[in-house]
Amino acid sequence: MSSHRHAIMSLLSLCIMYVVFTGLVFNTISLYAFWVDADGTVPFASYLNMISVIGIVSAVLTLFAYGAVVGKLGLKKTLGVAAIFIIVALVLFSIMENEIVMYVGGVSFGVGITFLAVSSTGVGINTWFARNIGKMQGIVTMCGGVAGIVFPLVVAQWIGSDGSGWRTSFQITAAITAVLSVVMFLLYTDSPEKVGETPMWADEEIEPASEGAADVVAAEETGPAYKKIFGTPQFWFLCIAYLLVGISFYSIVSIMNTYALTHVPGIDSTAAAGVLSIIFAATAIAMVPGGAICDKIGSKWFIVLCAACLIVAMGILMMNSDSLMLINVAAVFIGIAYVSLNVPVVVSVREGLGTRDYAQKVPIVTGFMLAGVAFGPAIIGILSPSATSTGDFNTALIVYIILTITAAVLIFPGTKLAKNK
Repeated sequence: MSSHRHAIMSLLSLCIMYVVFTGLVFNTISLYAFWVDADGTVPFASYLNMISVIGIVSAVLTLFAYGAVVGKLGLKKTLGVAAIFIIVALVLFSIMENEIVMYVGGVSFGVGITFLAVSSTGVGINTWFARNIGKMQGIVTMCGGVAGIVFPLVVAQWIGSDGSGWRTSFQITAAITAVLSVVMFLLYTDSPEKVGETPMWADEEIEPASEGAADVVAAEETGPAYKKIFGTPQFWFLCIAYLLVGISFYSIVSIMNTYALTHVPGIDSTAAAGVLSIIFAATAIAMVPGGAICDKIGSKWFIVLCAACLIVAMGILMMNSDSLMLINVAAVFIGIAYVSLNVPVVVSVREGLGTRDYAQKVPIVTGFMLAGVAFGPAIIGILSPSATSTGDFNTALIVYIILTITAAVLIFPGTKLAKNK
């Protein structure tokens, strides 16, 4: 263990990244939507559009700038700079009096979260660990899931039952983010070579993995070079599959707080936020087993499992029950499905496109997924425009069931390793 001290420290840094920027910051952003509308600061629909702006900015930068920025600065400096963008965004949200300031904050948030999410986890894990990529990814993202259990309830308390403290909540979040960002920065090291170490498990012999599994020997680069992936069908299957994963699997999470508020008579803000806590509790529990499944039998089967869970959840939501217990059951299934936004993509890229030029490949596929995350909430708004008053999301849910099935089908050809031509 001591010979891989910096690998453990870097893993801890990535865990802190997920706790802060996923668990505390991103997973609670939808809690403010109802209250900024209620006090007349910005309309509900505009706030949802701002969340889409975050995703659009992140998707574009992930697709076209992520690899260049990380290549130029290194992951350590990139994480530090990105954290500053997030803190600026949170401060702007706390003082906003109109939509212009909110959207400026959204752009800053989008820039920051681009480099503080799944792509950076994939690069960091791939740098420091030669094996068990899915499992290590699962450990990191599980930390975000565990944080997601606690922080929605905590943030709901900061906001207050009448919503009067939403500005204070943004300020508290900014302060915590600043402190933990310093810790994250100090713990991470850019590469094993800089500290005279080797990636963990690099020197161990492994038994041949089953077909489609992700474990490979780090020294044996597989798949086509980065510039040649665009001519492979695997690349396009993966991009479309994860675009649909982003649309379907995140959007349902983004509406659950509003769904509870519009369906359960007399529910307060804390109880509605509790639905998100249940989602992220299920996510946290499923993360590491999900990563192990990806490593063992391939990411495609885990995507199928997650798709099945999401379809069950959407079927429950289409019943439009006023039972909080039934909504919480749906939340458990959504939480399991939500793992698809964190663990499988870094494994799928290794399976379908190989390990050669991995740091350049994974942001492209992840960028398509983030594009889906960006547009998903807006699509729900278009398909079910009166949902905030009627609670009826059925039209959107029917479309999303179709998109979910399509994603599960496309992942199969996408994860068949492309030839190195």
